[in-house]
Amino acid sequence: MRLKKLKIHGFKSFADKVTLEFHEGITGIVGPNGCGKSNIADAFRWVLGETSARSLRGKKMEDVIFAGTVTRKPVNLAEATITLTEINGLLPTEYDELEITRRCLRSGETEYLINRQPVRMRDVINLFLDSGVGKHAFSIFEQGNIDEIIQKSPKERRTIFEEAAGILRFFERKREAEKKLELSETNISRIKDIHQEIHKQIALLKEQAKEAETFQGKKEQLEDLECRLLFAKQKNLQEEKQKLSAEETIKKQGIAEIEASIVHFTKEITELKAGLEAKERDFQEMNERLFNARSEKEAKLRERESNSERMKESLTRLADSDKHLQALEEMQKRQKEETKSLEEKIRQAKAKEKELRESLDRERAYLAEIEEKVLENQKAESELKEEKFLLMRSEREIEGEIKESRARFEAVKERREKTERESLLRKRAKEDLLARQAEQKKVVDTLSEEVESKKRILQKIDQEENGLKELAYSLEEELETLKRDYIHAEARLKTLIRLKEEMEGAQPAFKRLTKEASLEKSPLYGLIKPLFEVVKIKGENKPLLMQALKPYSETFVVKDHEALKKVLLFAKQEKLQDLSLFLLDSLDPQGGESLEERINNHFLKPVRRETGWKEASSQIKRGGALLVLTEEGGVIDHNLVYTLRGESEKNAFFRESEIEDLKKRSSSLDLKKQEVFEKAEIARVRRGELSQRKAEADRDLRKTEMRQLESNFLLQKIGSDLEAIQEEEAKHSEEEKIAREALSRFEKRLEELQEKMAAKARELQQLEKKSMNALQRYEEEKLDFERKKAALVKLQAEFDATSMAVVRQEGELKVLQSKAGDAEKERARLEMEKSNLDEWQKKCRLKSSTFEEALHRADEALSIALRESKALESSIKDQKRKITEFEESLRKGYQGLEGVKELLSKVKIKEAEVDASLKAKAEEFLQKFKRAIDSTDKEVKPLDMPHQEAERRIRNLRKEIEEVEGRINMTSIEELKKQQERHAYLQTQVDDMFVSKEEILKIIATLDNESRQLFEETFTKVRANFQRNFKILFGEGGEADLELIDSKDILEAGIEIVAKPPGKKMRSINLLSGGEKCLTSMALLFSIFEIKPAPFCILDEIDAPLDDTNVERFLNVVRTFADRCQFIIITHNKRTMAIADRLFGVSMEERGVSKLLSMEFNREASPKTELVEV
Repeated sequence: MRLKKLKIHGFKSFADKVTLEFHEGITGIVGPNGCGKSNIADAFRWVLGETSARSLRGKKMEDVIFAGTVTRKPVNLAEATITLTEINGLLPTEYDELEITRRCLRSGETEYLINRQPVRMRDVINLFLDSGVGKHAFSIFEQGNIDEIIQKSPKERRTIFEEAAGILRFFERKREAEKKLELSETNISRIKDIHQEIHKQIALLKEQAKEAETFQGKKEQLEDLECRLLFAKQKNLQEEKQKLSAEETIKKQGIAEIEASIVHFTKEITELKAGLEAKERDFQEMNERLFNARSEKEAKLRERESNSERMKESLTRLADSDKHLQALEEMQKRQKEETKSLEEKIRQAKAKEKELRESLDRERAYLAEIEEKVLENQKAESELKEEKFLLMRSEREIEGEIKESRARFEAVKERREKTERESLLRKRAKEDLLARQAEQKKVVDTLSEEVESKKRILQKIDQEENGLKELAYSLEEELETLKRDYIHAEARLKTLIRLKEEMEGAQPAFKRLTKEASLEKSPLYGLIKPLFEVVKIKGENKPLLMQALKPYSETFVVKDHEALKKVLLFAKQEKLQDLSLFLLDSLDPQGGESLEERINNHFLKPVRRETGWKEASSQIKRGGALLVLTEEGGVIDHNLVYTLRGESEKNAFFRESEIEDLKKRSSSLDLKKQEVFEKAEIARVRRGELSQRKAEADRDLRKTEMRQLESNFLLQKIGSDLEAIQEEEAKHSEEEKIAREALSRFEKRLEELQEKMAAKARELQQLEKKSMNALQRYEEEKLDFERKKAALVKLQAEFDATSMAVVRQEGELKVLQSKAGDAEKERARLEMEKSNLDEWQKKCRLKSSTFEEALHRADEALSIALRESKALESSIKDQKRKITEFEESLRKGYQGLEGVKELLSKVKIKEAEVDASLKAKAEEFLQKFKRAIDSTDKEVKPLDMPHQEAERRIRNLRKEIEEVEGRINMTSIEELKKQQERHAYLQTQVDDMFVSKEEILKIIATLDNESRQLFEETFTKVRANFQRNFKILFGEGGEADLELIDSKDILEAGIEIVAKPPGKKMRSINLLSGGEKCLTSMALLFSIFEIKPAPFCILDEIDAPLDDTNVERFLNVVRTFADRCQFIIITHNKRTMAIADRLFGVSMEERGVSKLLSMEFNREASPKTELVEV
């Protein structure tokens, strides 16, 4: 895994967007103090989830956002993005490249993103768990915090080793498993309680279920008896129905037989009637044949008479034909004579026609000349008429134009009057709108004031809310500070108590006696006590007095001489030396003083405070004091020896006093923390109330703003209407002006047209005179033409009459010729007809003999038909008698059928009653037993008792059931079953939970074993590496070690660092100098890196406390690890800069705004550098 780049925008002093691209090896970040170098390290820690603003050197989290400068405005967003690449499964993600982004808004909102997808802060922290990267991991060391690992308590120091061992995830899983275990135990306890309660309920339900079962048995017995009774009744009804059905069948058979005889009689009657009808038809046909025979005979007689008449007529027609032939011959002769006469007349008429045609042609030529003159005169007259028409049309046009101009003049005049009326109306509307505008302006002003007022209220609420937010942030910050101070105080208290308990730096005799005095079985138990626990120093001179008492830090207070003997005897037996004892019996008794006051007076009374050496010497020489304290913190003893001592943890009085002060401080901080928490809670509640008030005020403001908007809209509308009226007024003014100009033009045009009209009238009058002269000439020529034309017409008529006479005579000739032909044809026809009549007479004579024979045959047929008619009439009478007999038998059959049907109806009524009873019993059975009754149901046992006995038992059972029905819990049986099932289910759950609990315990044990194994392996390796690296960093000298303390369990034990630089024998690591602490921390850091190298490491000016030699050693170690880890080193040291593969320079060209430059080094080529602005 490798760090690819860091993007910063708006974070602290980086106002502009800055990108730092990192390569493998060492990257140096340099720049003057205060230019923002450490802000880059803060950006890394911030992105990885740091929530403490103090850790980022601020008061609140919004302080990380660029706050602006004299020339730049503040920004509202801080953003930083770290890009990691070549992950290769080292993080729990499927991506090979990750972008982790954090944003902070001034409103306090914070966003986390992974590959531009929103996530929680917990997701970011879990992502880097056990990876060596994180907000509290060992990969980021800031300026002044490198020795933090030294200052931590052994328990707190474990975290770094757990991170290196990769067991934090096991601890996380173990915590989850323990939570599940705790939840499982809680659930087991709850389920057991429920289990016991259900057990009690089961005992009660068993009794209720027994009573319910007895009750249920009676109900079932009642149900069974009712079922069997209904079943028996149903069976009886069905048997009765079967009997009725059999009887119905017999009746129906009787009916069928009667109906069959009726059908037989009906059939016989039908057949007899059919035979009768046939015979009647035959009789009718016989009568018709008889009638036909008679008619035929009469027809033959009439035909014979008709034939005789026609013969007579044909003889008459023959005589007529002869006469007609003679007449035709005479007519033909006459026609021949007439034809000759007509031919002569036609010849004469054609000669006259020729003469008339020649005369007619001459007259026509003369008439054409006259007609041409008439046409010329007519054309001249037409031209005059056309000219007159044009003049008249022009006159009409002028008149029309005059009328149109007058109409337009009137229209313009009318529009002008209308405009004046509208102007008056607009003036009134304008005055009304101006009044409404003034009124609406007042409303708008009122609403604006109301909006501003509500905005001020809302602003005030915002200010109050912001104040509360600031208060909340400050309280949270104060609470965080108090928590941190409380933690530091507790840590310091624990350290001091541990030092007190371990008695570090104390003499072996003091340690042994202190330990022995604390054992209850020891002979020294309760006999001695350290002087620093007895003496209570107070007042403003407390530090100086404690300095004076420092020589007595290992002095014991002994109760009496007897106790003194025991102490000395024990010291002698144990060969203890360097003892310092104070006997309480040696104190002078003081009246009214407590033991504590007497001890304080004894040790502190001879101590004086003076300002100078001379005054102190005088005090001691006079015997006024045994010790004198100076202002510089020095002590002058009775031998006038001056000693200057500093505050140290080795001074037991200082340490005991600090322990007491820290206890009080812890208690005070705890109380203050509670007070601040309560204040924060009150502020939070107040913020909630303000938020509600703000929401209400905001809604009220929105409503008022909406009303204001509506009023403004109405005001704008009124303004628009006023503008429209003003535009209309301007428009109508322009129109009025145009109308006046148009009226003036129309008046001028009217005068011009009237003058033109008068001129046209004069022209028309002259043209009228000219037209009258031309018309007179035309009329004269036309009259002559008409005379000539009449003569021509007369001549033409004569010619036409002659022509017509010729045509008529020729027609008459043709008619005569046609008549001659027709007469010849008629003559031939008459001769043919005469021949035909002769032939027809011969045939008529032949037919007369045939008619006689036909009459004879007709007489014979008529006699036969009379005989057959009489026989049919006798048969018809016999048939009618039989029909009467069968109809009597049919009537008697119908009477018997009615009687049988009446009996069948009674059977059906009874059967219907039985069916109704069956249906009622079936419905009763269905209602009671929720199933249909079935006579074939074999499950229903037959009733083994009379119906009356069964009904009596049913009544008794019902009575017994009704008496106890209200007291029986019928749900108890089902509830008992459910509770038993639930009891069994809960038992299963308990068993499963115990199994689950065992599994969780096994998981915890497995996690503990794996954690122990990994931690032990890591601790052993880190310990060996630490011992080696310590010697390397301290110049192949000194001793260092890591020890597990406070617990035998490796997972609970603290880690103590033992460090002894070359030539020094330190009893405590806290006594190391700043540089020694820095090198010790580096040795431990690189020891951990050897086991689990972090992908990158940020070192912020950790080389500051080192001299040149130690810097070189530090750099050698960095070079060793450069191939396994990317180092980002923030430094001022030139030696450190020299090993960097790439340098970023941070400067402030613009005050308050950090700018970044980069320099890339090519180690293989010449020392040519490239300066790149980022």
